[in-house]
Amino acid sequence: MDFRRELTIYTGYSTGTGNATNYAIKQYRKSYRSWYTSNDIIPITRSLYGKLSYDYKRPIKEIFFSASVNASKNWMNTASDLRIVDGKYYTSLYKQDSKSNNIGGSLYISKGFYDLHLKTRLEGSYNYSKGEQYSSGKAISYTADNYTIKPSIDFSPSWCAFSYEGEFSFYNSKRQKMAKSSLFNWRQSVSATATISHVDLSFSLVHYHNELQEG
Repeated sequence: MDFRRELTIYTGYSTGTGNATNYAIKQYRKSYRSWYTSNDIIPITRSLYGKLSYDYKRPIKEIFFSASVNASKNWMNTASDLRIVDGKYYTSLYKQDSKSNNIGGSLYISKGFYDLHLKTRLEGSYNYSKGEQYSSGKAISYTADNYTIKPSIDFSPSWCAFSYEGEFSFYNSKRQKMAKSSLFNWRQSVSATATISHVDLSFSLVHYHNELQEG
């Protein structure tokens, strides 16, 4: 048999209090313009989660494939409230039952071409979340989804090495009584190395595109 495949399923339940700094210290400054107040509350998060994954490997043909889906439901006994005053950010914790739902998936495909000295890869992921955010004591429901695609190519003949990597991310969010907000960001990089008369010549280029949240 020149291939291997594996199917994995698991589920679980967990309870945790998160980072101790979020409640061990009553108030602290996180940065030059942001403060955090715990109000002597210990946050407790209960999570129910599960995952299904499939892996396929065929090394002789240089084929690798994996896919997974996951989901979780979280219950919290606290909520974070964000206030912005004079350009400064104040985050405080207070008792408030809340919950959130998350579902996601990922995909990985890799194919090599030995005779061509070529290897190609493609990664993709998706995540959807739904829950509540708080601002000035008011609950605001939200939904958000994020799509990410990462293609890459490696080409390595005897006289040079060339590589390309890209990451394209689309983020879409919707908050209660507010217009839908979408952001499309990407990063692309190209690099090449060649040897000419015992001299190595290298070239690299990185291109970024980042959209900013309005408001």
